Amino acid sequence: MIGDIEEMERMALKTSDFRMAVSEALVDYWRNVYLYDKDNHVVIPCTLSKDFIRNFPDGAFIRSMRKKEGFGEEDIVVVFSGSSSGWQSLKQSDELFLKLMGKNEKIKLVFLGKHEVSEYNVYKKYPGRVMQKQVDEKEVLDFLYIADYGWLVREQSMTNRVASPVKFAEYLSAGLKVIISENLGDYSEFCKENDCGIVVKDIEHLQLNRVEYQEKLKIYRMAMQYFTKEKYKAEYEAVLKSGE
Repeated sequence: MIGDIEEMERMALKTSDFRMAVSEALVDYWRNVYLYDKDNHVVIPCTLSKDFIRNFPDGAFIRSMRKKEGFGEEDIVVVFSGSSSGWQSLKQSDELFLKLMGKNEKIKLVFLGKHEVSEYNVYKKYPGRVMQKQVDEKEVLDFLYIADYGWLVREQSMTNRVASPVKFAEYLSAGLKVIISENLGDYSEFCKENDCGIVVKDIEHLQLNRVEYQEKLKIYRMAMQYFTKEKYKAEYEAVLKSGE
C-alpha cells in the first residue's frame, strides 16, 4: 500500500505542469526521494482563516479573560488546541506534560476541544491544574488569548517532517509562544529564527515563564506578516495561471 502511494506521488510530480507544496521541507523531500529537479512550484503554508484575523486585544481584556477562567496573574498557561486524534501525538505528549507540570506548580494546562481529560495521566496526577474547554469555532481565538504557550509537539515521522499545521499560525495569531518538537515542517526553524517559540529537545531543561503583553503583541504581528492568505497572493495567482 505504501509503495503504491509512493509511486502515485512520484508520477504526480513527474507529470504535473505545476506543483504546490505546504513547506520547503516537502520540496526538499521531493528532491531527495523522487529526484525532483524542477522549479515550477510554489510553497503555500496553511494560513489563517478569517476567524483568526483580528486586531489584537488590549492587556485589560486578556487579564479579564484569564480571571474569568480562574487563572491568576502568576499562572503560566499552556494550551493544547485540537482533537485527540492519533496524529496529534497525545499519548507521547501526556508523558511530557507530566514532567513539565512537575517542574513548576504555576504551570496550568488547558485542553481546548473535545477531550476525555480524566483518561490522561497528567489529569490523574494534577486534576486541579488541568482544564478541558470546548467552545464554538468562532470563540477559539478569544480563549487562546488567555494562554502563554501553545503546544505543538508531534512524533518524529516523515509526515510531520514535511507538514504545515495550521495550529502553528493560530497560536501565533493569539500571541502565544509555541512549544514545538524538532523537525516539524519549516516551523521548528522558524521558531528559532524569529524567537517565537521553544523547540523541545529535552523536557527536563525546559523552563517556562509568563509571556508579557509586549511579547504577545510582537508574536501576533508576526502571524499577520507571514500567515495571512494575502501574503501568498502571488503564489495563488501562479497556481491559477499555470492552468491557462
